[in-house]
Amino acid sequence: MAVLYTGTDATHFQTDKPLIHCPLIKPVPRSFDDREIQVVFEDVLKYTHIIFTSKNTIPVFCDFVNCAGFELTQVKSTIIAIGKVTAHGCEEAGLKVDIVAKEEHQEGVIEELQWLDLEDAYFFLPRSSKSRPVIENYLIRRRIRYQVCDIYDTVTNTPDKLPNLDEVDEIVFTSPSTVLAFLQIFSAIPKDKKLTSVGPITAAALTTGVHDGTEN
Repeated sequence: MAVLYTGTDATHFQTDKPLIHCPLIKPVPRSFDDREIQVVFEDVLKYTHIIFTSKNTIPVFCDFVNCAGFELTQVKSTIIAIGKVTAHGCEEAGLKVDIVAKEEHQEGVIEELQWLDLEDAYFFLPRSSKSRPVIENYLIRRRIRYQVCDIYDTVTNTPDKLPNLDEVDEIVFTSPSTVLAFLQIFSAIPKDKKLTSVGPITAAALTTGVHDGTEN
């Protein structure tokens, strides 16, 4: 029997079983022609902190930095990653990561922020349009200056050939979006499989029946 991995990147997932990678979601970048996006990226060298809450954000961010007329090496902000996979993606792109959240969700990022001197800080949150506003609300409560920008949409990716679930005994969900996509494609979550979720927000989507597609 095999493991079905539904996220976009299975590189860092370890298993002794055969792995079937079938990404059920895909990031679709928004257009840099959007003036609201342009304005936010015109300030990219002014941000003191940049938070990445998904690895999928990184290539779009890097592309938009170039579209704004800057080099990635000019970005000197404190880089904060939601977890090890996102941190690795930042490093691969050439972004030095300063802080990695120990708990891989937005609440974990907030826990790291508690220890920082954020006087005069200016945060940037590039993100999916389905991201939860947890960090944004935290910055508002603390009256910390920030910019938030939805730079891509997460959509369901229906493969040309669906995996045979009879050959699978474990399914890995990496975000509530993968739970939603699975339901859209297969109609129901199998009860005879081991269900592995990445992070408590994804686990909640599986156990509570709240599948709104929001992300970690």
